[in-house]
Amino acid sequence: MQNVKENNYGSGAVVSFILGIIGLIAWIIPIIGAPITIVGLILGIKKRNSKNKGLAITGIILCIIGLLGTVINASIGAYKGANGTVNRSSNTTSSFNTISKSNLSGQVIFCEKIDNNLNPINSSTTFSAGQVYVKFVTPATFKTTKIKIAIYYENGTTESIVDSKDEQVNQDWNTFAIPIKLTNPGKYKIVLTRLSDSSNDINLGEGEVTIK
Repeated sequence: MQNVKENNYGSGAVVSFILGIIGLIAWIIPIIGAPITIVGLILGIKKRNSKNKGLAITGIILCIIGLLGTVINASIGAYKGANGTVNRSSNTTSSFNTISKSNLSGQVIFCEKIDNNLNPINSSTTFSAGQVYVKFVTPATFKTTKIKIAIYYENGTTESIVDSKDEQVNQDWNTFAIPIKLTNPGKYKIVLTRLSDSSNDINLGEGEVTIK
């Protein structure tokens, strides 16, 4: 009976050690890594004075490392989601010099938020005044390290520039997402342009959104 009690008493240390090892991998997915490392950490702390003290302490250390990785990964993901992100590249090998202008026009998506994988959340063309996310997807890679985003206010048949800014990108990307702030009601046009050394900048895509 004594041996059975000692084995049961130290089993938590073994579980903590195993969860610590799993946590070193699971931190990549915060929603999985967090509970695994937290449970392992609690078990390790409870069993740190057991017969398997060494495993318990090792489990605590591994779980702490995994938990830190989970927190850091989740924080980076939240930051990207709040500030816009650029990360995807295209597998196409086509060159901008050989693509006609009509084929360069990309897809423009307006939404309330962008998740960590650049998937739009609550896509629409009409929003309340405030922050709106714009996602650009071009059929070929940008082939440049700098693109220009211009915001126009449309008033009937006339357009007036509201804002324009350059963004640094990787030339191998073909997807770009960024938050913009539109505070006045009306209809806006967002234009993504590839900046070139010549005066002939290339329109990569444009879209219209209404602010109510």
